[in-house]
Amino acid sequence: MRWGAGLARTAFVFAALSNPAAAQAPPPGLSHLDAFVRAAMAAWDVPGVAVAVVHGDSVVLAGGWGVRRSGQEAAVDQHTLFGIMSTTKAFTSTAVAMLVDEGLIGWDDRVAELLPGFAMPDPWVTREFTVRDLLSHRAGLERGDFLWFGSGFDRGQIVRHLRHLDEPGSFRSTYGYSNNMYITAGELIETVTGTSWDRFVDQRIFTPLGMSQTNTTTDALVDAANMAAPHEEIGGTLQVVRMRSLDNEAPGGAINSTAREMAEWLRLQLRDGVHNGDTLVSAAALRETRRPQTVIPFDDAALATNPGMHFLFYAMGWTVQDYRGRELIQHSGGIDGLRSRVALIPELDLGLVVLTNKGRYNSAFDAIRNEVLDAYIFAATESPNAPRQANMERVDWIARFLDRDHHARAVEADTLRARLEARVMGTAPSLPLSAYVGSYESEAFGDALVTLRDGRLWVQVGPSIQGPLEHWHYDTFRADWGNPYLGWSLVTFDLDAQARVRSMDWEGWWPKYRRVRP
Repeated sequence: MRWGAGLARTAFVFAALSNPAAAQAPPPGLSHLDAFVRAAMAAWDVPGVAVAVVHGDSVVLAGGWGVRRSGQEAAVDQHTLFGIMSTTKAFTSTAVAMLVDEGLIGWDDRVAELLPGFAMPDPWVTREFTVRDLLSHRAGLERGDFLWFGSGFDRGQIVRHLRHLDEPGSFRSTYGYSNNMYITAGELIETVTGTSWDRFVDQRIFTPLGMSQTNTTTDALVDAANMAAPHEEIGGTLQVVRMRSLDNEAPGGAINSTAREMAEWLRLQLRDGVHNGDTLVSAAALRETRRPQTVIPFDDAALATNPGMHFLFYAMGWTVQDYRGRELIQHSGGIDGLRSRVALIPELDLGLVVLTNKGRYNSAFDAIRNEVLDAYIFAATESPNAPRQANMERVDWIARFLDRDHHARAVEADTLRARLEARVMGTAPSLPLSAYVGSYESEAFGDALVTLRDGRLWVQVGPSIQGPLEHWHYDTFRADWGNPYLGWSLVTFDLDAQARVRSMDWEGWWPKYRRVRP
């Protein structure tokens, strides 16, 4: 196992760790968890995992497996910092719920009346857009992650660029995941309170919960002594990758925390806003964040990893679905070498968090989630007075998720093969390479620059995303971003009637960039 001897170190406990509630013993079906986590790590080549389980307001498990960095000995433990990525969104919706309690915001208040400068491409949508719309992924906009990812835009600039995004969906009629809407929600919090989103969640959530290690900046993660390094599979080899700054996207996905401290977040959620006797947010407002808002379509493939699922919705910072006859409230997170999962089954008074330090080709975190959920669900179902339930077959979750991932890899390979087969060999660019050099701009995503370096074209988008352009065919070039998250793109230059370059267009990533200066 390429992460080395550190896998043999396992630091976890079954105990009630921080509250006066009586200790809860793990159910008999969870006694094998240590072996299961090790097997999942081996199956997906994951260097390190941290898990916390809360049941009955007690932290019954908090600990770590494996190592923080491949090839080194430092072990993951319950206090190791991981980026929790998009599971941050529930913190943002909970912060909004606190402001609803205070009467500063209403769920159905119009955003344009609260946040100066907010505008959507459609004036009618701008007028009707509510706080609830911000948090429920139904804006109708393109995902537009490159408004923040590597763009150099601050949060205010991101909000001002929303009006230039495309609208592939219809407002309130289709599900469309949007980090940009959560960035906007963070700006709304700052406008209404006069306090930055970062400071607000620190003062109103982290501090009362005793989450002293938890923070909202990538810089703090990089500089931490006990932190999990992000890893990606590159060319068949597991490698540490650079953590990009996510600070401009923080309300949508930049919180860093530990398994132990996330357990306190689970306790708050399971107690409907009460933590150690103190009410941080009302039960009514918090429950509203977990009520279905937007239908999420799913296909038969989803049923392979959730037996008998009947529905899937987005709430506000959470997804809501059924799992073996129980309501499952959860969210995942993932970017740049990290994956996470937070899940709640309120009916069982159960919550868990799984943090891992590998990005793509990693379903270990979901296999672990299902194994823990099953242990508690089967224990409850097998009690003497429990009603019989359908869809209660035992499942080898490692094998089931591996099958899904193998299929996904095969589809990805087929897509790559089709792109390669569509390439027309023996062609040449229409113009000398120097003719493509120049400045380009997009109203939505900002500036791009094409230069000539050592006889080949080079493209830079924003301050940090760049790579060489190798000729593909005709006036299309292959851009290699040197990042496993971005992969590579095909960039096509468009010529006018005078054979002058007037724009360049990315396949599947950025929109068309208009040339503004040769």
